[in-house]
Parts: sequence; structure tokens; C-alpha cells
Amino acid sequence: QVSLFCFCRRCPRHVGPRVMGKQAAEHELLLKGGYVYKEGKYFMGGAPTWEPAQLRARGEKQKCVPASTVEEFMAGDEKLANKISEKAAARPANAVVDAP
Repeated sequence: QVSLFCFCRRCPRHVGPRVMGKQAAEHELLLKGGYVYKEGKYFMGGAPTWEPAQLRARGEKQKCVPASTVEEFMAGDEKLANKISEKAAARPANAVVDAP
């Protein structure tokens, strides 16, 4: 008979979140990295949590509009256009020098 309160730290049920110290930190990093913990093993389950944020930041630098729906894209496109036009309006008008 298997006890529900086993603290052996060797069976697959208890390796992972209940492990203290360095292994717990590694476990959390793997979970954030897109891995899934099942039956004592790690399986790739999806994209890392930090990857979409980095992709969005890189896209915003390149004046891209990140969106998952058409409505989000239209709203983001309007915000980006307003931001660019405000930045251009704030620029001094005499910045362009006429060539002789």
C-alpha cells in the first residue's frame, strides 16, 4: 500500500516542486521555459514565457504592430500612427536646411 504522505524525494511524484534549493530553482526555470513535468520527466510543452515578450519588444523597435486579432491590429496601428505623428510634430520645423 502506498502512503499519500510519502516524503522520500525519490519517487516521481515528489521530484519537482517539493524539492528544495537549487533543484527547485531549476524546476521553476524549466516550467517557465515551456517544459511540462509529468511522471518524473520533463517534456517540451510550448514556447518559453519570455520569448513572446522579447519578440514583441523587438517588433515594436521595428515599428511593427503585434496583434493576435484584426481588432487589436487596427487599434495598435492607430496608436502607432498617432505616436509617430506626435513625434514628427514636436520636431522643429527649421531642422530641414534648404540647399543653395
